[in-house]
Amino acid sequence: MKGAMLSLQKVWALSQRWYGDRMSRAFRGRTLNEARAIFASLDLTDDFWIAD
Repeated sequence: MKGAMLSLQKVWALSQRWYGDRMSRAFRGRTLNEARAIFASLDLTDDFWIAD
């Protein structure tokens, strides 16, 4: 499977959503559905992002 090509702006938006709460004491990791929701919110919906 090929990787994904993202613009710098998209990478920045993804990193903010993915890592923004990592230092919180309440952080518990993400479920598969939570991860997919982050990807979908950034229109990252091709097979690379939603593969099982």
